[in-house]
Amino acid sequence: MPTRRDILRAAAAAAAAMVARPAAAAASPQVVAPFLRDGLLPGLGRWSGHAAPDAHLDLPARVHAVAMHPDAARCVAVARRPGRFGVAVDLARFEQSLAFESTPGRHFFGHGLFAGGGDLFLTTENDYEAGRGVIGVRDVRRGFRAVAEWPSGGVGPHDLVTSADGRTLIVANGGIDMRPDTGRAKLNEGLIASSIARIAIGSGRLEALTTLDEAMASLSIRHLAVLAEGAVAFGCQETERDGMVRPLVGIVGIDGDRRWLEPPPGGWAVMAGYVGGVAADEAGRLVAATSPLGSLCGVWDAASGRCLAAVPLADCCAVAGLAQGFVMTGGHGGMVAIDGAEARPLLQADIGFDNHLAVV
Repeated sequence: MPTRRDILRAAAAAAAAMVARPAAAAASPQVVAPFLRDGLLPGLGRWSGHAAPDAHLDLPARVHAVAMHPDAARCVAVARRPGRFGVAVDLARFEQSLAFESTPGRHFFGHGLFAGGGDLFLTTENDYEAGRGVIGVRDVRRGFRAVAEWPSGGVGPHDLVTSADGRTLIVANGGIDMRPDTGRAKLNEGLIASSIARIAIGSGRLEALTTLDEAMASLSIRHLAVLAEGAVAFGCQETERDGMVRPLVGIVGIDGDRRWLEPPPGGWAVMAGYVGGVAADEAGRLVAATSPLGSLCGVWDAASGRCLAAVPLADCCAVAGLAQGFVMTGGHGGMVAIDGAEARPLLQADIGFDNHLAVV
């Protein structure tokens, strides 16, 4: 099994292989992201290339992910699991327009998205008395009022995306059960059963369920990105420390066929058993997956599965696709743009970026 020294050596080799370009080589993307000030105080900010945010607002607790409305005039940030609140933000004024809570007996898992042309907001939630995952359906026009609930097809639903035509919801059921009164403790240790579910948005009906084989059963599928031709990239987190090094990033086709991507330089061990974010470029041809524990981001060609680059950034987690490449942030305030095998620093903030980001 690779030692910590082996992992650090591989990360250093990846850093040496990375080609840095001047910051002025291209315009910086406009990013909306949660952050922590002094490691404790949570907020949400907007950045467009400067170390200080263009605008920010304080939050009552940490949020996990940010969902952009199709009109790009507003967004919603959802509480980190097992939180119970969501915050809608007017991006022009960068002010909270309203807040909403999970329904009784439910908590959020940190992710949400707009569907139905922006009239619906869907969230991954836990029915914690029953230990089952659900998708909360909210009417945006009625102040994010809960109007329906669908089974997620598993336990511990985390990330969710929609198909290119907007008709299908794709959910990563991480397989981890928890309760608000026990914090982030895993209540079903050793019984992880993660899956990827396809759900019809028109009816809430489960259409297909993809699971991992027995040798990979300890992996918790957590994050997703939609690729070309309806395929979906997925990233995993290892729940067992049994000395085995398992692959962490794969692709599932629209037919349910699964394949694992090529490991990054140094092998999967350099990602330390943990993928914190997955993204696809706008064309759906490239996949990026971050490892905050490994402090690097792998970039792959989706068609061939070949690893194109391993880009280092301290405590990197948030990543989003651009027209060309990706933008990535880290827990120590770094923001980097990635284009193929090349990377360039965008800014160094005096806060720590949190788990996810959105590009306006």
